[in-house]
Amino acid sequence: MFAMRNFVRLLFIFQFSFFVLYGGEAQPLPERAPLLGKVATTAGSPIGGATVALRRQDNESVVTAAFWGGKQLTGADGVFSFPEAEEGIYYLTVDAEGYENFNWTLEWKPQSPTFWAKMLKLTPQPLRVLKTDGQPAAGAKVFLHFRALPPGHISFYSYEAGADGRINVPSLTPANYWVHAVAPGLGYAIMPNLIVKENEPQLIDLKFQPGGRARAVAKTADGRPLGGAALALSELLPDTANELGGATAQGNDGAIYLQTQHRSTLVTQDGSGQMELQDVAPGRYQARLYIPGEANPPMQTIEVKNDGTTEVSGVYNLQNQKASIEVTVQTPDDKPAANREFVASLQPLRNGQPVPAGQVGPPVPPDVAPTTSNLFQGVLSRRFKTDANGKATLFPLSAGDWQITIFPVEQLSERKPKAPTTTAKATEAGGTITIKLLQ
Repeated sequence: MFAMRNFVRLLFIFQFSFFVLYGGEAQPLPERAPLLGKVATTAGSPIGGATVALRRQDNESVVTAAFWGGKQLTGADGVFSFPEAEEGIYYLTVDAEGYENFNWTLEWKPQSPTFWAKMLKLTPQPLRVLKTDGQPAAGAKVFLHFRALPPGHISFYSYEAGADGRINVPSLTPANYWVHAVAPGLGYAIMPNLIVKENEPQLIDLKFQPGGRARAVAKTADGRPLGGAALALSELLPDTANELGGATAQGNDGAIYLQTQHRSTLVTQDGSGQMELQDVAPGRYQARLYIPGEANPPMQTIEVKNDGTTEVSGVYNLQNQKASIEVTVQTPDDKPAANREFVASLQPLRNGQPVPAGQVGPPVPPDVAPTTSNLFQGVLSRRFKTDANGKATLFPLSAGDWQITIFPVEQLSERKPKAPTTTAKATEAGGTITIKLLQ
């Protein structure tokens, strides 16, 4: 009798809890709807070995669902099946080597037909780069920025042209692309409508032409040069979607930055407060300078021409970064490393430990284009040139302890440059360190 009484009490508590949680209404169980699908090429040929991932929409109203998703490989016939699936809304992704990733949101019901995921095959794109005189740019270092039209796919590549000026972009999603190429010292090339056809690669010529130059200059109100100020450019193009015929920033800057491949070359140099980009395509740009933690100058609109230098200047009233470190660089035989350019990687320390990257400086400004956001995260990579005594001053810095790693500019392209590391304290009075280069 005692056991029966407790059972009845527990049953009542369960029913009451269910009533409170779900508004007194019994929730209907979702109907079973085994999900059957097939992965195929655009021509309908099956793709075996593709990874299919299924995830139910995270909806708080679906409280009785038993099936929330899964992952499996397609068979040789391209077929996949989730027999335990129920009706509902799902996110489906398919990943197959050599094909563009497939993503879809589908509402699945018992009467739904077999789902077909037709995938675009990635297609190589051969290019031939030519100098201004039409001759092949043999051995040229070429940096490419592909942007699909309409916008969707943005890709960056860097290649060294062969003896005949040819390079090959191995895998592009078939689409219409706007292409921007830069070859330092040779110029730039823009192709506004490159059509990449699936399985039909066609050789395209890109002829370089001279570009303009954009120079960044950062200094304090009393004229002291500032290192570490990052420059971002976004070209202003006519906004065809705007009936008023306005202009919009399209992010035509990726290849400009990629021509260096190194963040240290994208910030003003310590000691001079300047940095210059060459081979910039003529046009109107939004330009801004950025130093983390400081009140940065407003966005500027500049016009770059192919026969001159356009300046972007920023004057700072420093609030948070007023400290500096004087660096003395010595050769392995203890002589001054005079009049040489170096790259310095700066890592702030807290209690002797590196500060996590996410805690270094404030967030990236909200108006910065996604293509350049990584640039602003990299402003702790600096560049400086020593004087006749092998000395240079890193300024501005936040006061405190720093770990400093340096290596010569000529080692930028090396996978593992010979880089000595030391620690120093930055103060407003000026900290000092001596670093000896490695053999």
